[in-house]
This record gives sequence, structure tokens and C-alpha cells, in this order.
Amino acid sequence: MLSIVRTNYDNSMVIGDFNLHVDNAADSKAAEFLNMLSSMDFTQHVNGPTHNRSHTLDLVITHGLRIDVSSVIDLAISDHYCIFFSALLPSSSLVTEQKTKLHVHYDIFKEHLTIFNKEIRNARQAHFSKLISKNHNNPRMLFSTIDSLINLVPKSHSFITSTSKGEEFAAFFRDKITKIRLDLNGMCVSLCLWTLSVCLRLL
Repeated sequence: MLSIVRTNYDNSMVIGDFNLHVDNAADSKAAEFLNMLSSMDFTQHVNGPTHNRSHTLDLVITHGLRIDVSSVIDLAISDHYCIFFSALLPSSSLVTEQKTKLHVHYDIFKEHLTIFNKEIRNARQAHFSKLISKNHNNPRMLFSTIDSLINLVPKSHSFITSTSKGEEFAAFFRDKITKIRLDLNGMCVSLCLWTLSVCLRLL
């Protein structure tokens, strides 16, 4: 990771808990890590202990920046200490260079976006051309395709989106069925009375 940072950025800062006892000269892994930093022209700025077991684990590593570590304080909220430091940025040439890089990245992004949009348009055109050619004898499908091209806003549909709506829907049909049954019962009673009156007349 440090090699990528060093290659791509002229000014960089890496901070955090590296879990290496850089204060211990006999620690081979820590010594190898410090040698690697030196070979890539990085500077490690923390010298005192940063852990409650008196080891230097939390580091401030930079390249191309001026760092002043003012204090390392145990805030009693962690087994690690808090490192206070200030960083002095280089001259305005850094800002200019960063802006230049950002503009280059933005131009690359716009170029790729233009290519992407062009491919989308071509794919869409090919899709609808194929659809129209395939259904040239199907007027219904052609009208549906033209409608989807002209009316880009999808048609809204009414869906049951909550339990209360579902219950309201069920109650409506339950009431309808009950009303139909009552009407049918009334018709049956009327029919029976009419039939009875006819039979009485015949007698």
C-alpha cells in the first residue's frame, strides 16, 4: 500500500496503529518496516510510547509534509494514547498540481461517460429496430412499442400497499355478497308468495 501511495502522490500522510514495536531495536519486523520507510523516503514522526505497555505502536508517517508532534497523551479512554500534531502543507504549487490532476480525471470521466451514453443509445436503437422488424405484421405490438417510446413516464397502477387497504377491499366485497344474498332471499320470498296466491286462485 505504501508503495502505491508513494508512486501516485507527491505529498502523503499515513497514520494509525501499525502494531509494531518500532521503539524496540531488537524487533526484526519493526526494524524491517523502518528500513522500508527509509528506502521509500517516508518519515516516521512519533518517538515516545503510544500504548499503556510503553511501546510505540501508533505512527504518523509522511512524505513531502512538515509534521510537528506536540504531545502524546493518555486520555484514559483506550489502551492507546492520543497523538497531537500539526501538519504544514507545501506551497501553492501543490494545490495547483492537485487541481490539474483533478481536471485530468474529470476530463477522462466525461470522455468515458460520453462513450457510455453513446453505447446505450445505440443498443436502445438496435433493440427497438429489431422489435419493429420482428412485429411488422402485428399492429397491436407496434402501437404498444410506439406508446412506450412516446410516453416515457410509466403508467401508474393501483396496488394494495397496506393491511388496512386489504381489509377495506375484503369488507367491500363481503358487503356486496351479503347484499346480493339478501336480495336473492327477498326475491325467493316474493316468488313463493306469488306462487301461493296463484295456487289459491286455481283452487
